[in-house]
Amino acid sequence: MTAWTKKAAIERMDHNHALQDTIGLEPRLRAVIEEAQEQRNIKGYNRIRKYTELKRKISFLVGNLAEREELRSAEVYEIVRSTIDDLLPPDSIDL
Repeated sequence: MTAWTKKAAIERMDHNHALQDTIGLEPRLRAVIEEAQEQRNIKGYNRIRKYTELKRKISFLVGNLAEREELRSAEVYEIVRSTIDDLLPPDSIDL
């Protein structure tokens, strides 16, 4: 298995057309995704805690609780959630 890299995660995100379409419909997602993208494995970083925090932030933007009807699906939620999961670096427990 290939080791995770931030560069590869960003490339996958950039080539994910469904994600790009979703951000076009809900621009507030960009800030949450950028937060995941900018996260570094610094002292005190806890991947699970950060992942949970970011999932909470997207829960009203995509998925069942989304304001926009076209974003109220498990599929759209999964597109964004999996991108956040991919962008977050491993923490010391993962290494």
